[in-house]
Amino acid sequence: MASHLQNWPLPLEDELAFGLLGRYAKLNGLPSTLWAVKALKSAQPELDKLSVVRLLAKICGADERDFTARHSMLPALYPISKYAGSPSEVDRQRYIEHIYGLVLPTDHLGWCPRCATNDGECRGFSHWRRQHQLAGVDWCVEHQHPLCLAPLESAIHCPGNPLTERLPGAVLADIKMEMGDPALLRLQHIMMGWLRQPAPISLAAWTQVVGNQCREAGLRIGEIGKRPVVSDLIRQAFPYRWLVRHMPAIAAKAPTAFVRKVDGACIDKHVAYPALACAAILTVLFETAEAALAALAAADLQIATSNPIGNPIDDVLTAFLAGHSLQGACKKFGVNVTGAENALRQSLQRMAHPSDAAALA
Repeated sequence: MASHLQNWPLPLEDELAFGLLGRYAKLNGLPSTLWAVKALKSAQPELDKLSVVRLLAKICGADERDFTARHSMLPALYPISKYAGSPSEVDRQRYIEHIYGLVLPTDHLGWCPRCATNDGECRGFSHWRRQHQLAGVDWCVEHQHPLCLAPLESAIHCPGNPLTERLPGAVLADIKMEMGDPALLRLQHIMMGWLRQPAPISLAAWTQVVGNQCREAGLRIGEIGKRPVVSDLIRQAFPYRWLVRHMPAIAAKAPTAFVRKVDGACIDKHVAYPALACAAILTVLFETAEAALAALAAADLQIATSNPIGNPIDDVLTAFLAGHSLQGACKKFGVNVTGAENALRQSLQRMAHPSDAAALA
């Protein structure tokens, strides 16, 4: 079994860890990713207790945390965490990596024909990309082309292999019409932002931001009442056929009806809801994806650095994350630049791996 490790592929940009495992299986004549995992653990029994995603990182010689952030779907599967910033954060992250490290948000693999063609021309083979596996995003973000689908067993083959499946014509026509939809474009940017997020946002930050936005919009956040709820806005903003495919409970709901699996995310302070539901909520509560992500990041910084609610530094950080210079934002809101720098530094140190401390300094 040890000889299998002699043929180990190097991870490519945005390559899906599950796809990298498939490439390893193919290079070594193994019939499936399951056999590949067995081969790797047999070759290095001292690493048997590691999660598969950390095992892949070890074999690649990569930092485990960095590899997980760059090659797994965990950042987009769990963008919000109840445990962020708590003493249980590390243990919870290890548990999620162990159970869900290779899990996809969908029950299939997505791939873009144009990406596959470009890869073949440049490199001779294509690879499975993370950005093609995002929940609710049925097209390639780079080429604005509907994604083709393949069964999970196709991970040992390159995208474009004859074993891949094509979308039914009716669904393909729906996606072509949906790609330019404003709400879906905002959702796309939010999901991409989460995929590249270095660490989960705290559930407390989510609850604070979404609660404030719901109140400003005059929405009901409880189960009983006559005012509309956030799922009403989702029902109005998103294309109906997309809702049928991805959020059928919203497509079928009656006006003002409370959909627990979605509307509950606005009031529940103990459980982080699925990423797609959270992204849809942000899509209808904010005018732009950038504003939504900036508001969450600012609230997370505020909570992580124990700043009191309402402190002007919140406005500074929101403006900074939205693209303004830190000095200009501080001047606008009358905040000391050193104080803002300290707030940013503390948050970055919380998110960064300990081995990166020298680089941060």
